[in-house]
Amino acid sequence: MAEAGEMKVLDSCHVSPPPGSVPNTSLRLTFFDLPWFPFPNIQRLFFYKFPHPTSHFMETIIPLLKHSLSLTLQHFFPYAAKLICPPPPGKPYIHYRDGDFVTFTVVESSADFNHIVANYPRDVKVLQPFAPKLLPTEAEDGIRFLPIVAFQGCH
Repeated sequence: MAEAGEMKVLDSCHVSPPPGSVPNTSLRLTFFDLPWFPFPNIQRLFFYKFPHPTSHFMETIIPLLKHSLSLTLQHFFPYAAKLICPPPPGKPYIHYRDGDFVTFTVVESSADFNHIVANYPRDVKVLQPFAPKLLPTEAEDGIRFLPIVAFQGCH
């Protein structure tokens, strides 16, 4: 079995919508959201070949990605919000307040890119390090605050 390779964190930050661009907002979950609650988080991986040095990636591509993500979150702010889970009989809901963010991490891997993206079965443990990690759940007075999404770029 091929290994995922050594992972080195190059940058980790929080990306928010532009300050003051989104008002504090609460959104109730819909009937269509609730069936997903018992399932683990969905993790999607997209791989793209980038044949340039890491320094070029960090100096040109990453600042553009962060800026673009910030502007996108202005329109899709629930991704930066927290999922609030009050104790029963309260119902979960999404709450955004100014300053909420998504975690954006950039890592460098020594893994064999061709093996990682190949179209054949492989152990999921090889791909697991490439999936972004959500921040830990916070709790206060029995109310749980869960992050909704995290992003990870890998070079």
